[in-house]
Amino acid sequence: MFELFKKSKKVDMNIYSPVDGYCEAITKCSDGVFSSKMMGDGFLIQPTENIIKSTCDGEIQMIFPSKHAVGIKMKDGLEVMIHIGIDTVKLNGQGFKQLIKPNTKVQIGTPLIELDMDYLQSQDIDLSVIVVMSNEVNGSYQIENLNKKVEAGMRIIKRE
Repeated sequence: MFELFKKSKKVDMNIYSPVDGYCEAITKCSDGVFSSKMMGDGFLIQPTENIIKSTCDGEIQMIFPSKHAVGIKMKDGLEVMIHIGIDTVKLNGQGFKQLIKPNTKVQIGTPLIELDMDYLQSQDIDLSVIVVMSNEVNGSYQIENLNKKVEAGMRIIKRE
């Protein structure tokens, strides 16, 4: 009975920038697997800071052993992958510091991975941070703020 008087907290299903930088369409990614949307639709950020944060509210499903990619499952079942850099898997985790563990609940802006920008740039790595919705999206969505500077926590994908 008292449940009637509790305010229901609206669940945020949007996806936000994981880092400060320049936002571009995923089709501009130098890796064909991402630019062809084979892994799913999304966006990429050319980062200007070294802390990669959660793009959404959800739970960490996995962190690759090389720490270059993180999977988050949102409350509605949408799976979001944050992939840091192109060909960064070959670094075997060097240049990446894991800040969170799998099965941890996260909110938008929770720090996930710290980058050693000097090391990564010395390896001549494309540091694009790619965010993809890696399973079927329920409902419609719109990608915003392309081709402009964005800050971590700025909405990029508006889901209906």
